[in-house]
Amino acid sequence: MSKKDDEELIGFQDFIRGGKDPFLKTDLPKKRKNVDFELETFLEQESVRISKHIEVLEEKVYVIKKYSQYPSLLIQAESENNHIRTKTIELCSREDSPLFRNLNEIFSNFFKL
Repeated sequence: MSKKDDEELIGFQDFIRGGKDPFLKTDLPKKRKNVDFELETFLEQESVRISKHIEVLEEKVYVIKKYSQYPSLLIQAESENNHIRTKTIELCSREDSPLFRNLNEIFSNFFKL
């Protein structure tokens, strides 16, 4: 090993040799039990939450498949769109409508005879 490698390993020599330094001793087992308990509790709560979501979504899918309102809503929306379209065309095609007046003013200014 070179001198540079030795300098890099100075801090790890005791660890590599298996030394029992006080800075290596920690209270991990006690903390680990608490962390494991919290993690287990969190996972249980998440499992319950997700299973409730699944139940709700399964019920919604069943209701949508069994009692679909899509065709009737589509027919209603199409008829409403047609009604609004015809009403809009009627309002815009009148000679006293703002659209007709503005277009008339633009064309009369642009194409002066």
